[in-house]
Amino acid sequence: MRRLFCFWMGVMAIASAACYSPVEPPTISGDFVISLSFQQNPDLGKSADKPRPVARLGEIAQIDIQARKLAPDGTASNNDAYDGYICLYSSRGLLEGTGKAVKLSNGRAQVPLRIRLAFGKVTLWVGEVKDDPTNPGPNGVPICPDNANPQDKTRPSVGQSGSSAPIFYQLLSVADLQETDASSGDSPLYKRQAVLGSGKMVVTAVTNNGFYISDMNAVATGLKYASAFIFTFSAPNLAFEDGEAPRLLEVGELIHCIQGGVDEFSGHTQLTFPSFTPIWKTSTPECGKPPPQGKNEIQRIPVDQLPPPIEIASDILWTRSKMEPYESAIVEVKNTVAIPFSQSQDGWQEFRQWPVLMVEADRPEDRAACENYIRTELMLHNDPAKNDLAKSTYRTGLKACFDARKPAEDACTKTRSTCTKEATACEADLTACKQKVVDTWYTCFFDERFRTTEPKGLFPRLEAFTPQGAQAPAVCRYGIMLVISNATVPELDVTTQEHLTRRFTRIRGVLQQTKASSYYGLVNDQYPDELSNNGYVILVRNSDDIVVEKK
Repeated sequence: MRRLFCFWMGVMAIASAACYSPVEPPTISGDFVISLSFQQNPDLGKSADKPRPVARLGEIAQIDIQARKLAPDGTASNNDAYDGYICLYSSRGLLEGTGKAVKLSNGRAQVPLRIRLAFGKVTLWVGEVKDDPTNPGPNGVPICPDNANPQDKTRPSVGQSGSSAPIFYQLLSVADLQETDASSGDSPLYKRQAVLGSGKMVVTAVTNNGFYISDMNAVATGLKYASAFIFTFSAPNLAFEDGEAPRLLEVGELIHCIQGGVDEFSGHTQLTFPSFTPIWKTSTPECGKPPPQGKNEIQRIPVDQLPPPIEIASDILWTRSKMEPYESAIVEVKNTVAIPFSQSQDGWQEFRQWPVLMVEADRPEDRAACENYIRTELMLHNDPAKNDLAKSTYRTGLKACFDARKPAEDACTKTRSTCTKEATACEADLTACKQKVVDTWYTCFFDERFRTTEPKGLFPRLEAFTPQGAQAPAVCRYGIMLVISNATVPELDVTTQEHLTRRFTRIRGVLQQTKASSYYGLVNDQYPDELSNNGYVILVRNSDDIVVEKK
């Protein structure tokens, strides 16, 4: 019958490759049994009603692995003769120190492992691995994927495997997602899935492509690492199943849980491809479930009871590590003045981006003198005559760095025009050359600005000067903040001369990290990172966020 079937298929096909015999079913020689024990709270995590707390810094678990062999009839018994290597994996969270395979001797291994940021229902599993001749590990020990590194592309060959019983954890809080010790500010769960469901999450701002949340339960911590942006691609709508028309999510509404992928857009942490479940008034919410039937109302907090804005002062502004904890939070700057900026750069007028200068003085009576002095030093004065003064120490040092960078830039231009290598090699040379330009600039920059007798350097604390009539030198600090008002404040035309004389009692909005290149051309002949706020902007939500001082 099989030959007749093959013959008939060969007649019907224009080109027939072959007729294959039935494939033999794969045989599984064995598997692994995994058991876990925890040093702390050993009884938690065995059921969903008694979950383990999320370990932001990690917790130690002892993993016991036993190899087994399977008989043809499916029965299993310990395989004490097994001698090989396995890799460890986790369905959620981070397993630290997993880049090296674990050796099983006499069919067993006991491994202490740090589990970090596991959440929800978690399963650990192991897979047999053999050394890859094309990418051998050190001393013959196979290489495993580093579960804590999202950039790790290791893909070992896997034989028999085994998994643990589920471990139940609480869902993540916003701070679990946001808090990081990485200099980049990236979330520790970057490029992974996350489910936020702990804390009291409230909507603080809504945009045309997402919404911002803050955890009300984190108020006691100063709302550090307590806010996040949820990127929904289009306006975040709530669709109901009982025939009601969808509507926009609103500020003050409470969110029960949010799940999505963790991404970094220009350094700004966000959840993408999200699904979210509000807290309904009529029923106990269940994450991911549709709204209840009938009239659907969402629990909400009055706007005047939302988390208070966090004031960004110059001591916070000049340190990225101090700015990062407030990413996506509602922040404000007070008593600032407008400063000139280049309107020739693309996007300034379209997106209504404009910088403001904040100045602080140790003695309140010196503030006006400090502001005048700093604006003159930085060539940001609205009085053109004061921008023509002799070069200051600040300007002289800045010019020295530009002069030092010029030869490196010229070398890149030559590399681009004279390279005779293959295109990829030329591109690599040009990339290296551009990096040298950056290195040259920052080496000079830190020498000139930061490695001085004053710890904070010449930028946040300019050299002391004595105001007219004062008995002692003034101590001044400053910072520059970029404001993005978009079309939310149409009556405020930032391109007029009048704008440069404005003083703002308060500017409030969402703190968002963005590309440093957004600042290029902010002020003629100055790099963005010297003058900006380390790549953060205030995204104004509405007209009430900006209060102009009355003259």
